[in-house]
Amino acid sequence: MKIAIALFVKNEAQDIAGWIAWHLALGADRLFIYDDHSTDGTWEILQAAASLYDIELARTHPEKTPDFYWRQADCYKDACRKATGHYDWIGCLDGDEYVSLERDENLGAFFSKFADYNGVGLSWRIYGSGTRVLKSRRPAYEAYTFHCTPDMGDCELGKAFIRPEDYTYEYETPHRLFLKNERYADALGRPLEWRGSIHDTLWEGACINHYILRSMENYVDRIRRRINSDLSDSTDYWNYFNRNDIYAPERKEFIERAGTIMTTIHIACANHYLQRLTHHGFATPTTSNAARLYRIQTHAQIPLVLDHPEGHVTQSSDADTDATQTLTGAVYAEDSQHIHLFVEQYGHISPTPFRLRHDGRFRCSLDYLLVPSSTKNRWHLRREDGGKYIAFPPPEAGNVVDANRDTAAEWEECSLIEKSVETPLLLASPHNVKNRHEFFEFLRQNAGRLTYDDFVLALAALPDGCRNDVSRSSEGRIISWI
Repeated sequence: MKIAIALFVKNEAQDIAGWIAWHLALGADRLFIYDDHSTDGTWEILQAAASLYDIELARTHPEKTPDFYWRQADCYKDACRKATGHYDWIGCLDGDEYVSLERDENLGAFFSKFADYNGVGLSWRIYGSGTRVLKSRRPAYEAYTFHCTPDMGDCELGKAFIRPEDYTYEYETPHRLFLKNERYADALGRPLEWRGSIHDTLWEGACINHYILRSMENYVDRIRRRINSDLSDSTDYWNYFNRNDIYAPERKEFIERAGTIMTTIHIACANHYLQRLTHHGFATPTTSNAARLYRIQTHAQIPLVLDHPEGHVTQSSDADTDATQTLTGAVYAEDSQHIHLFVEQYGHISPTPFRLRHDGRFRCSLDYLLVPSSTKNRWHLRREDGGKYIAFPPPEAGNVVDANRDTAAEWEECSLIEKSVETPLLLASPHNVKNRHEFFEFLRQNAGRLTYDDFVLALAALPDGCRNDVSRSSEGRIISWI
């Protein structure tokens, strides 16, 4: 059972890799992706992903087909033609639509149940912002976990998967594709009755998660792009679709599979960027790690963790704490005065930013000076540019961690417990990276010996303005989402 998915997309640099990773994790055999001349890095990211996975890319022709509606229709028709004779099923989706499987192991297992049908209609399940104001750096399937109730009328819309050889190539809307000898089923394998482009809402078995709003920041960007077409300068659209009635996180096994794929795409994008600047890709070293990795414990022997991804550093002795939220510290042999704090995920530094109270930075890694304490084998962590120390008040104060102390005493002490793991691999310390010029110089001086994780730490070391300048350049668009 071979499954293809077609995607029509424009300017989704922050989310496109997540969309790809999710559907590959679900078992899609091929992705046909049509880019509507993105200008934000989407096309460059797609090219990097296509070098790794079974993805066929094409760009639209606005000069030939000025109307967005017909450009989208032409892309879906083209994908169905290409899928005919090669794939058993094909679905046509947008960039904010993600297939969700309730219990099947993969898409092939789900569609194997529909031998007597040539179409399956899947309902929308509309997700709200989850009270988010700012954009999330996590993929939509992780960041947004609250959706509407099934009585929301828009959920009667959705998307269809069809047997491509039965497509008639008549096109009215992207929600229903017309078939020869049409036999549509719902997600539970029962005959589906269409009412135009809608049908009864059903989420059991499978559905389409529609992340139509995401955060308020995403919504504002959407208004700016579409204010002269189908949206107005109003919160009406937001108020209607921002439904956060039911908590329903996606299946952990799919998130894990997608996360591994996302990491691979991250590395490919960063490697492409590095090659363009230095003509060298990331090193594949045979040497051992040039940095020591530590778990940080407070003076009370409590480890440091994140209270949630994209959250704050806190103290926690809870044995059930998610290992992917435990803070790691890296100290390079060539720069033993600094420690870089981050979270490890899928064998690499997680690119998801986090916060430390009173620090002011929101990055995937925070660097501090290591200052020896008067107590043996204890250290203080001090901000290099501000001089403030990190403090670890007693747990009864709320497990907080603060970066606002002018002097260091017992509450500011911590221990470094060396870890036995060999990942992430770090070879070149970015301790001198403080601006855009130094970032480029770091990349060039270490060409041929940099690892992906060295690159992530160097990018994180840049002030926000410098990092934005790097990612807005023509070369940097491919790493704008990292």
